[in-house]
Amino acid sequence: MAPTDLHSPHPAMGLVGLLLTAFLLGVLHGVTPDEHTWPITVSYAIGASSGRRGMQAGLLFSAAFTAQRAIASELAYLALAPVLASGTFDAGVDIVVGLVMAVSGAY
Repeated sequence: MAPTDLHSPHPAMGLVGLLLTAFLLGVLHGVTPDEHTWPITVSYAIGASSGRRGMQAGLLFSAAFTAQRAIASELAYLALAPVLASGTFDAGVDIVVGLVMAVSGAY
């Protein structure tokens, strides 16, 4: 298995490497502060309980959420990689971004 590189996953990593990469990206996304991080959501789950039951609720929620996000991330990557790697897609994105910037500048 080739080393895991979060910035450049590739098929040579094998299924385990790709799943590990997806898992690590899910964890990274989870701890990045934004409006829907799992630490905030877990605090609500733990707040409804106390002590040991709160820790169990938090652990169960975190494990299920992380596994679900890792699987969804990997499936999305495998499905979208050919499209996202095409030059046509990049050109289309550049055109849309340019139009948005022009309209924003004019506004």
